[in-house]
Amino acid sequence: DTGYLRVHNALLSTMHSFLIVNIIEFLTFLCYHIRVQKIGGADNMAKKQIKNGLTVRELTINDAYAYYQIANDASLKKYTNFFMASSITDARAKIEKFTSHYERIYGVFNKANRLMAVIDVDSDPTFSESDKRTATVSYFVGKEFRGRGLASIGIKILAKSLKSQFDYFIFEIQRTNEASISVQKKLNSSMSVNEGNYMYFSYAL
Repeated sequence: DTGYLRVHNALLSTMHSFLIVNIIEFLTFLCYHIRVQKIGGADNMAKKQIKNGLTVRELTINDAYAYYQIANDASLKKYTNFFMASSITDARAKIEKFTSHYERIYGVFNKANRLMAVIDVDSDPTFSESDKRTATVSYFVGKEFRGRGLASIGIKILAKSLKSQFDYFIFEIQRTNEASISVQKKLNSSMSVNEGNYMYFSYAL
């Protein structure tokens, strides 16, 4: 059947194009990763914190592929769509965006060096209404790693390493986000504001 063959060939052509684009993107990232490692990309490892077999350290563009693996997840759209990444290039752009003068992004890694969770710390004074040294914290856990308490564990590890810089971590959480509210209970955070669709918690470092 000519019509069937035409559709079949069109589908094959589309699949081949998709695969080629993704392979080229991965190879480009791999070459870039190797180049950065050669010029000192490993310097960031000096900033890592290790506890209970977990490593918490700042993310760099070297981590773009690992970030993409857990941020290419539609379930993030509901509460943390700003973390989502649709490609390795997009992941690299996200990491660069989250690494500004006032902002840093951290990763929680296991013993096998797999990225399992991401924590963003934003200390922009523009958004602070307190004389305390505060930072607004956002995070997400990779889908396959949820249910292990990684968010609260990672935040506690990070809090110890940033204690000299901040007095409190502030969390802005939608009241329907039960998982994140549960994290606040594990942290023993204090609710500072409860209005509209959002609840605000503060965690003392």
